[in-house]
Amino acid sequence: MNTSHINDDIASAIRQYGATVRASLSTDEAGPVSYAGLWLLLASLAPVVTEAEEFRNTLGLTVKEAGDDVAGLLEHPHPTVAAALGAWLAQDVTLAGDLPVTLEKLPSQDALDKWANDKTGGLLDTFPVQLEPETMLVLASALVLTPRWSGGVSYDDEDDTLLLAGGLQAVVGTSIGPVAVTKPATNDGVDVISVIAAPDVPPAKVWDAVEEVVARLDAGELRNNSFPDDMPAGEVERGHAWASHETMRSYWGDAPEDGSEVWEARLPVWSATTTHDLTDAPGVALVAEPIRHCSLRTPMFAASRARPRPTTRKGSAPRPSQLSTSSPPGCRISTSAPFDRSASPSTAPTRSSPSLAEAHGTGYPCSKRG
Repeated sequence: MNTSHINDDIASAIRQYGATVRASLSTDEAGPVSYAGLWLLLASLAPVVTEAEEFRNTLGLTVKEAGDDVAGLLEHPHPTVAAALGAWLAQDVTLAGDLPVTLEKLPSQDALDKWANDKTGGLLDTFPVQLEPETMLVLASALVLTPRWSGGVSYDDEDDTLLLAGGLQAVVGTSIGPVAVTKPATNDGVDVISVIAAPDVPPAKVWDAVEEVVARLDAGELRNNSFPDDMPAGEVERGHAWASHETMRSYWGDAPEDGSEVWEARLPVWSATTTHDLTDAPGVALVAEPIRHCSLRTPMFAASRARPRPTTRKGSAPRPSQLSTSSPPGCRISTSAPFDRSASPSTAPTRSSPSLAEAHGTGYPCSKRG
């Protein structure tokens, strides 16, 4: 995704973070996961981090860069990107130190549901964390992407597919062999890229090919409506996800020249609902431990777990992330997404099980019952 407020460093950091999470948690084929949404939540809390070098290695930016970049994204949003942060503190809890977010009084479950609905344009009906009496602090982010196609995109109800007749379409050679690539045309600097590899290619290798395609796209090396120069004629005619054939068509208005190539891509309608435990996602403990560390030393802090709630969305593109903490953190993500957009709320509820996360070193002064 390229926007006037998302520079190459941010885009690279988010892509690298996604690759790090996939490798760490083996989520290569886990369905839609909003790594950008989780990155936004963690980066927004950068100032509380005590391990600056580890933060940079994990999130891809320094503590200061992450804080400044998140502030820029929120203060100067791109027309197609809606981002929001929420932070709520229980009434009888006070913080011993400042958090880099604006805290509000912890509301009711219904009010949190309304927040989720409002911040995702109605695409998320409920807040994915179920509040408990012991819940003291809830931190959340919502990231919604709504691309605006400039043309060449339509819906074919005969075979229930999204038909792409413009933008970038090509078969690209990669380290795993040829892949089919399509990218609808937009006028707002946002790229949504679909890549399909041969069915026998392992998911992790497909992600490697995606990174290669993005790198070549950024470098201006992809040729539209093209096959690799060294591809055999037989494979050009029919491959694992494409076919070439001659046909006759009638056109109204502008028509291509006789004998010219016309490329079309068809994406099937799809949806996916998944739940992922992100307790061990890189960076979660790094950010959560300084916030809740003092809770481990304060007897009145009761360890609790905010239960994730089933979430179903109609539409596309919400990417919310929620972090709820009152003791050792847990993290869960539930997603549902149609077409080529993703919808993924991630939650980091607290848990009492010490096997999920342990506190180490000195922590950021967080909160205590007042």
